Amino acid sequence: MPEPRLQTNSVISANLLHMLIHKFVRQLWHARTLLQRSNTGPKLSKKKSNLYVDLFAGCGGLSLGLEVAGLDLHLAVEKSEMAAETFHHNFIAANPDCADWEDYRKKSLEGQFTGKLIVKELVNVLKDDGLMSQLRKSNIDLVAGGPPCQGFSMAGLRNPSDQRNQLPYELLDFVRQVQPKAV
Repeated sequence: MPEPRLQTNSVISANLLHMLIHKFVRQLWHARTLLQRSNTGPKLSKKKSNLYVDLFAGCGGLSLGLEVAGLDLHLAVEKSEMAAETFHHNFIAANPDCADWEDYRKKSLEGQFTGKLIVKELVNVLKDDGLMSQLRKSNIDLVAGGPPCQGFSMAGLRNPSDQRNQLPYELLDFVRQVQPKAV
């Protein structure tokens, strides 16, 4: 199949965008592997596991950087099924088929937590006292996340009633409850 070519005035479909992002993240993952194998790349120490949680994880760009830095994924939370599927492919199961992904997506919140990727809104995690208790006991080193800013950004509509405006507060609530060493 030929590589897709974009023109400056073309409209990108969601599937094409998903495919391009997926390919980009796979290339970054490959670069990470090459860096780890090279003598000139950063030396990653695995003596002590440094655990991180990635909120609003998307396809995993931030997680990739954290992995290259030597941290280990404890949990990722992503609402978008398309982005989560790419994250799952790059960090959880390298070669899942469509049926594997559908089965994973249909798992309960606890089942997805065990698989290290929750494909639901962060508020669902915050409301689950059992999961939050497990996260507190896990001694998370770092919570990372970039909630969407379209509702309050100067580049967006700045709509005060946009529900996405509450997401930074959900991230802060998560941090308050989990008490990681760094944010």
